[in-house]
Amino acid sequence: MDKKSYVYRIIEYLGKKAILLFELLIEAFSGKIVFDTPYRIAGAVNLERNVEQILREYIQVQNNRLIPGIDEFFVEQSQLASNKSWKSFPLFIYGNEFLDNTALCPKTREVLLNIKGFRSAMFSILSANKEIPPHRGPFKGLLRIHLGLVIPNDALNKCYIEVGGIRKHWEFGKAMMFDDTNIHAANNQTNEDRVVLFIDVLRPLPFLLDKLNRLFFLLISNSPFISETKNEYRQFGNTRFSKLK
Repeated sequence: MDKKSYVYRIIEYLGKKAILLFELLIEAFSGKIVFDTPYRIAGAVNLERNVEQILREYIQVQNNRLIPGIDEFFVEQSQLASNKSWKSFPLFIYGNEFLDNTALCPKTREVLLNIKGFRSAMFSILSANKEIPPHRGPFKGLLRIHLGLVIPNDALNKCYIEVGGIRKHWEFGKAMMFDDTNIHAANNQTNEDRVVLFIDVLRPLPFLLDKLNRLFFLLISNSPFISETKNEYRQFGNTRFSKLK
């Protein structure tokens, strides 16, 4: 469907209103989250247990593949980065697997697929002396996990994420989880790149809300902006895709 068409704009407007109502239901039944422990997500503990292998796979990718700026392929994120200030090597985006990319990271893929509710993942690189400005995620049905992979030596007070007014520093081999629909920003004031494995999982919800959440997610995963993102990324080496079951 043409994103400029009248019908598309109506569907988009109604969809945003429905998601807003859904967010209110989520807060009513599951409470407000800023940061939370990732260990309550089944399988997430294996991120830390396998961090050395995940890091090795990232280094192999870094040495052998071009890692583009996120603004070069992910249209919805283009307002947050420019000139490769924020680079990304996508493995899964909203349930769409980038098969040529995941083939280079078999252990990372294995660990991700054993996390309950897993839906998206990428190696996320915040370049030296760059920042990601304040913004909020579009969908409260997800929670975000960061696993620290490459953290600058002088990271304390210079390399951090701030979510809902709370500031935290990444640590190598440690996972943090937060609700990205809170206003959040990232800053790297060091002379080294910061790298995390960036993961989205379905938010744990009561049975009926969980079913509704999965329906909303399915609609997003098949939306035109996801199709556009996949097509834009083809120039960087991934041409095969598959849907998570």
